[in-house]
Amino acid sequence: MARIAPETVNRLNLANQYKLIQYVETEYRKSGLTFVVFAKQAAEALGFPVTSGNISGCCEALNLPSNREVARDQTPATVLARLDRIEAVLKKLGIGEPS
Repeated sequence: MARIAPETVNRLNLANQYKLIQYVETEYRKSGLTFVVFAKQAAEALGFPVTSGNISGCCEALNLPSNREVARDQTPATVLARLDRIEAVLKKLGIGEPS
């Protein structure tokens, strides 16, 4: 991994780390947002600069998967359920049936 110049790292003091971890723990999963977008939301809510790296670190510490990984859930059961719903809608609309 490449070394990041110290001036580009957003180091939070202990009090802000604590606030951010509490915020991530309560808000991240239900937000459905990526690290980048959630970092902007957290910065507005908490009143101090927050980066996607800060969010990533909090999620790692809390053992939370990224929302991007959760959104990509493509298990066969999930895909088949989606296809069943699509087929039901198409049948209602009369699309795809032989004429």
